[in-house]
Formats: sequence, C-alpha cells, structure tokens
Amino acid sequence: MVRYGIAYESASGGPDYMNTGVEYSKAAPVTYPRFAESSEQHVQGSNYTDSGRSLRAFLPIGTANERQRIQSYSGPATVLDTRTICIRLTLNITSVTLASVDTYDVEGNLNAEGTYPDLELLGPKNYTFRCPVFSNHRDKDNGSWPITLCLLDTYSAKSIKTSSPTRQYLLFNSSINMKYSSLNQNEPLQWDRTNSPAWTSLSVQNTSTGTEIAINASLCFQAMRAAESEDYKVDVKATGEGYEHTENVLTWDIHSQR
Repeated sequence: MVRYGIAYESASGGPDYMNTGVEYSKAAPVTYPRFAESSEQHVQGSNYTDSGRSLRAFLPIGTANERQRIQSYSGPATVLDTRTICIRLTLNITSVTLASVDTYDVEGNLNAEGTYPDLELLGPKNYTFRCPVFSNHRDKDNGSWPITLCLLDTYSAKSIKTSSPTRQYLLFNSSINMKYSSLNQNEPLQWDRTNSPAWTSLSVQNTSTGTEIAINASLCFQAMRAAESEDYKVDVKATGEGYEHTENVLTWDIHSQR
C-alpha cells in the first residue's frame, strides 16, 4: 500500500517516512489526513447494521497545509472501502479476570447465524475467544464507556459478491467493576441479557460484593471486497469552497486522562 508521503509513527516512537507502504490497521498516524469520500446509505436490519459501501480516497499530498487548502484534485489516489457490517451474536462469557489497571481478560464463546447483505458466515460454531477488554468504571456515570476491538484471526467469513475473506472483530462497549480479581472463581456468572439490532448486552450486579459489570458486544466485518486497497485515478471536489478544512490531530489531556 502506497501512502504518498503521509508520516506515521513507527514502533520506536519516531516518524517513519519509508516509501514501502504501511498497514493502516497497525499504524498510529501523526495526523488524520483529509480524504475524499463517496458513500452509500446506511442500512439497519433486525439483527445487523451495515454502513454501506464507503470509499475513501487518500490524496498523494504530503503536508497537512496543502491538504487543508486544496479545493479540487484529479489524479492517482489510494482508495479504501471502509464498509463495515456489524451483527448480533449469541454470546456466553465464562470468565472475567483482572489483567492490569482498567484491563480485563474476557473469555467465552460465541455463535452467529443468519442472512446479511453480501456476507456469508463460515464459523466455526461455538467459537472460543479470549479478549483483553478495557473498562474504566469511573467514567460510567458520565456515559463514557470505553470501546475495545478484539481481532478474531481464526473465525471466518467472506463476501458473497467477490468471495474474498473479511476481517472480523469483536467490538466491546463495557463497564466493569469487580471486588475480586477473577469473577469465575469467586462469584457465579448469572447474566441478565438484552438485545438490540446489532448488539448483545450482558450485565451482572451483586450489591453485597460491589461487583457491577455491563458488557455490550457486536461481531463486525470489514474489507468486503477483493483488495484491501487499490490505487485509482480520481476526480474530487471540496464542499464549502473558500475556506480551509482543518485536519484532526490526536491529543491527550493529562488532567482528564483522555
């Protein structure tokens, strides 16, 4: 994948300007470069949500200043399809163990079945997982629950149209507060369950010990096409001509720890 001069942080912590390309899912961007987008309408079924095709073109312009001022462009660009389908699954959690501060190892098994747009599930059934899940219970009252992505390397699915394999994740949205370091050894796992179109929600509360856990999970699929990225000739035009489009920059607030 050619990134056209956009700088990314290397594993050593410094900028990496090598022109050999970068795997976006494993790289931490110095900035979030401006891109052109063409997208379809979002679709929601009774047990899934589908973003629809969402093509994003990253332009071969190396500096943020140039990207922010550009109003139109015609030429080569790296185009990604960021379409994502998330489905509701049958989830059983068998163990929740404190791994480090605000991080828990969540173990269990899942099943998923049904018919979805351009997605064929290959399984296996009763898939066993173990995922590190981040949860800061202190943010619960603020409505800010951390989101964790857990890559499922050995679960399989494919695009019906192209037969290309997808990339699949368990998406967790959770709030965990436990008295003991391991829930399966000291307290019974008696979960309350609720569902929404793309989410399975499990919760357990024990007022005598102070244990309070709420875990929402969804099974998500990406890369619904034969190639993860390709280079195309594109013609793009900015909306809202006459002003600059400021790029987002990731920052850290030491006081709020966000």
